Amino acid sequence: MGAKIAYVSNVDYGKGMVRVAYAGSDKVSKNIPYIANGEYRMPKKGELVFVIEGDGGTVALGTMHNELNPPEKSGKGIYYKRFNDSCAVTATENDIIFELGEKSVALSKVAGLLEGD
Repeated sequence: MGAKIAYVSNVDYGKGMVRVAYAGSDKVSKNIPYIANGEYRMPKKGELVFVIEGDGGTVALGTMHNELNPPEKSGKGIYYKRFNDSCAVTATENDIIFELGEKSVALSKVAGLLEGD
């Protein structure tokens, strides 16, 4: 069994699978499963993914942060989830902030409005 880093060369959205290419090679893999963990968020073409090859087959584990792909938000106690190009959520130790395009709302502000009723 071996682990490699590869670039996503094609995404099969309907099947939840990707094709990958390894640095220094012009060969592209066949469709391989992309780990879901009960969620659906496929990587973009060109993103780096971890790939595990073993006796049972090959699977892409997911994207990674590195110098070329730093986290959008980071820090101790921060949870950040980007759903797509326009929707995301940030959870801190004291609040949850929902983003939709250029707009955002903090749960603490909504809770404050509800307490005033």
